[in-house]
Amino acid sequence: LAAFVSLALMASSMGALLPVAQNILRARYEMEMEQPLGLTRYLPESLRVMLTETSLHEFMVDSTFFNENRYLLLYFMPGLQPEQLMGFIDQLPPRHRDALLQPGLGRMMPSVMGHLMRG
Repeated sequence: LAAFVSLALMASSMGALLPVAQNILRARYEMEMEQPLGLTRYLPESLRVMLTETSLHEFMVDSTFFNENRYLLLYFMPGLQPEQLMGFIDQLPPRHRDALLQPGLGRMMPSVMGHLMRG
């Protein structure tokens, strides 16, 4: 019985802390948003510029993105059999082949995201 009462008191105390924690988080968010760059100031400069200053048109006409990722178009070729697809994958440069075949979808993310995921 004492353990049950203790558990109930602990649960009610935690429930009382929830609104306090919400208010603290809301106040911190509002304080961050008063800064000139808001939350984007925590992003690396290149990512911040891409997300806030680059238009969709500029992004789409930038050939470096297409040239770097065109090997992914293999998956959109109609009628390609799995054996044929693997044949093409085997002919790719090692870094592209490894990116496709190594486990973990996080490998496909930009290096900034990879660093964030690994901590």
